[in-house]
Amino acid sequence: MPDWLSRIIGSDNKLYCLEKSVIDRENKTLVMLSRNLSYETLLSVDEICRYQAEGSNTVFTQEAKITVPIWGLSSKAENHAITNFQANAHKGTAVMENICDHISKEQEEQILGALQTQKME
Repeated sequence: MPDWLSRIIGSDNKLYCLEKSVIDRENKTLVMLSRNLSYETLLSVDEICRYQAEGSNTVFTQEAKITVPIWGLSSKAENHAITNFQANAHKGTAVMENICDHISKEQEEQILGALQTQKME
């Protein structure tokens, strides 16, 4: 939320969201559904992020529905929110890539450790 808007509505600029993650091992998908809880009477954002394994690659799709139910402001505010959403969308992808890299490195270390233990025996 922009600082100027926080000052107008008397907010501490903390935003709360609800997220639900669904892992489907059979279809090799991770779906993350999120919705803002803060200020939803001013701005509602419903987001779906989907990670789908395809061979040795992962396909990422992201969609969001942004609604501003304030007459007279909705079009301008929705466009502003969409612009910000698009500008920041890459951050979520970078976080997930970082997590996957970390998990991959941990697995490699565990495998190497197990192999070294076997050699010693």
